Amino acid sequence: NGDESDILISLFSDNCLDNIGDKSDVLSYKYDCSESDIINSNSLDNYSNNSSVEIPINQSVNVNETIVGSVLKEINLSLWNVEGLPYILNHFSEYELIQNFDILLFNETLYTESSLAVRGYYAFIHQAVKPSSGRPYGGLIAMVKPYLDPSMVSHQTSYLVVKTKYAYFVVCYFTPKISLENIILELNSALSDVEHGAAVVICGDFNCRMDCGNRGSRLRCYLNNLEFVLLNDIDSKTYYSPQGESVIDLVFVRYPGSVPTILPQTIIVLNPIRKHQRVITTLSLPVLDVGQSSVGSYNPASRLSRNMNLSIFQQTLNVSILNLDNQDWADVDKLTAVLTDSIAKAAAPKVNPRHNSNKPWFDEQCRIIKSNLIRQMRRRNISDAANSIFWETRKFYKQTLKLKRNKFEEDELMNKLQKTEVKPWLLFQESGKPAPAPIDAATLESHFKNLLGEPNIPPNCESIPLTTDDERHKSAWYNENFTEDEVRETILNSANGKAAGPDNIFYEHLKRGLPYLLAFITIIFNRVT
Repeated sequence: NGDESDILISLFSDNCLDNIGDKSDVLSYKYDCSESDIINSNSLDNYSNNSSVEIPINQSVNVNETIVGSVLKEINLSLWNVEGLPYILNHFSEYELIQNFDILLFNETLYTESSLAVRGYYAFIHQAVKPSSGRPYGGLIAMVKPYLDPSMVSHQTSYLVVKTKYAYFVVCYFTPKISLENIILELNSALSDVEHGAAVVICGDFNCRMDCGNRGSRLRCYLNNLEFVLLNDIDSKTYYSPQGESVIDLVFVRYPGSVPTILPQTIIVLNPIRKHQRVITTLSLPVLDVGQSSVGSYNPASRLSRNMNLSIFQQTLNVSILNLDNQDWADVDKLTAVLTDSIAKAAAPKVNPRHNSNKPWFDEQCRIIKSNLIRQMRRRNISDAANSIFWETRKFYKQTLKLKRNKFEEDELMNKLQKTEVKPWLLFQESGKPAPAPIDAATLESHFKNLLGEPNIPPNCESIPLTTDDERHKSAWYNENFTEDEVRETILNSANGKAAGPDNIFYEHLKRGLPYLLAFITIIFNRVT
């Protein structure tokens, strides 16, 4: 009818919609614009009613090939429309929220702060919009483990793009009122920041139902053309409301090269406290820059404990030293590898402690109500009465959580008040470290003048020997070999509890094995030139 808003709605023919997922046919369909317009343009102004092209539906869903010649890395991903992250942070324990996921993607966070501190993650935030009146709306957050070497690429109201060393991750949120053509244009804008040929994961709340209706089918058809495959099972609902249930929280992935024969599946984790359910999956993505030694290639899952079996270490180190030849003794990297391998064999793998997955007020009564509620959630479609019982039970469950939390906080406050009868200062919040006194510019200028000298006047270097032929230079203190006493003192004075580097070695390993490794590590230090 000549209306621009209807162009993309009519792009896909009924044949395309009817045959999504067909394993045998390569489908073709016609639409009234060029391929470059639909994939690369951010505007509808260039569409022409006179051009008509045929584009095959991508067969990547059914390709019986694997990613050949690539080292695969498994990444655990969690997607959740939390409908307000502050509420979730108050009602969920940290372990229950993050568990062991490598990447956590949240949409509709209603989070207006510019930073979020969660132990073990980098947080990339697009803040929710806070109007002059009413509650905030929107908001996107991506939390990524540091070993993935993440960085922010771009972000807008409806999407946030994060780059890792394995893939690009795009988390989206589109309101129910946004049209399909605008969704496609926003996705085009997000993908324009992605490197060609890289693996890409697009996930979020699209408000496009995959279980019924043409809106979701057209979106899926469009992304199939860009070689994305849908990982969701369309029979596993992701959204529950009094009006019905649907599949709108979606995960799409585009692999570099061919698609694996067996695609990962999404798992829906039911939690009746929210209408949107958490979607989790494990992606196998090819490792980039295979063979390069870098800190980023370190896998935190292989971390060692700080304890070490000394008998195994002594035996392993002695055997390795006996196998070294004269050429090996001149190779610092070889000697270092002997030491680190001996420690790795003697140190037990790290065992993560058990975490309390619930808040302290979440007692047995809450567990029973929650289990009953999840059973009713699965059976709510049996009848109208079952659906009504589910929503009544859900309301009672949320009220119970609120009462339990208020009771717990009240008890904590009463305990604190009782302690203040003996120690009154406990009633007040502990203040942070006092801020240092400001230093004026004149004092700073004077300090650095005395330290570095006047500007444009080079330091006096006459007393420093500059030639290697000078005997004074060869015998100077800075060219003397390290002694075992110096190495011992340095190791014993190193701090405990520090993080390990890419070699997984802690200071505690060196301290515990010092009687057996002192002579060997002193040789290594003196081999470095």
